[in-house]
Amino acid sequence: MINLYIFAGIILFLGLLIALQFRRCSQKHIIVVYNRITGKPIVERISRGGGQFVIPFIQGSLELSAEPLTMAITLYNIMSKDKNAVSIQFVITTEFSRHPEILQNAINNLAGYSFEKILIKIREVATNLLIDEIANSDVQEIGERKFLRTANDNLKEKYKEIGINLKEIVLGNIRQGG
Repeated sequence: MINLYIFAGIILFLGLLIALQFRRCSQKHIIVVYNRITGKPIVERISRGGGQFVIPFIQGSLELSAEPLTMAITLYNIMSKDKNAVSIQFVITTEFSRHPEILQNAINNLAGYSFEKILIKIREVATNLLIDEIANSDVQEIGERKFLRTANDNLKEKYKEIGINLKEIVLGNIRQGG
């Protein structure tokens, strides 16, 4: 009789362990399961919504938003190439990529960050790059498509490095001076 209780206890413990290692997420999120053993995390499975079983100590998981993230960035008094102060607004729309290579970058750079810290990182990368773009352009060039295309291409590359996909960048108001 005692053996039966021990057996039931073991089964209950294993069932609880399995239940605790099942990660669920809504349709609005992506769950990424990655391998922890290799020293460098490697993406194993990606799914949108539903759930994934994560093997304890061997695998880790990261839940990311599948919805586009839109943020407005306003830069004040940035010096252009021709030494004129420029204030400018941008609206940037990003999302977490579903491509394994780019998601691998997200695992390497963003695993363990809260959603708020990820948003800060996205804004920080965009702000720094846009300041550099403005500093390397004349005031007349800033409103042109070439400036926006260059900023878009450079920001896409920077975001790929951290695992983010740039959907679009929209140039808002441009003011010369303070």
